Amino acid sequence: MKSINLRISSDLLEQIDQAAAASGQDRSNWLRHAATEKLSGGFNAKDPNTAEEIKVADERAREIVRDVLVRLNRLEAHCFPDADADPFEQSTTTK
Repeated sequence: MKSINLRISSDLLEQIDQAAAASGQDRSNWLRHAATEKLSGGFNAKDPNTAEEIKVADERAREIVRDVLVRLNRLEAHCFPDADADPFEQSTTTK
């Protein structure tokens, strides 16, 4: 991996740090994740509404995907009731 320097306002840095802490990530991982999400079009794979954006050969598959995402969200909420972020998201502790 490469290191970069970035100039941002102290207000923006504070917002980034708060968002990173809320998601259980350090600043570097949060920024990497945000950049990757932006470059990939911001597709939220856990949102059942994103099923509309999936190209499918059979329209019935869209309903199946939507149902699976709803069930996954329910399962995670039940198994990890205190988790503020994705409980399966990996993060490292480098800042």
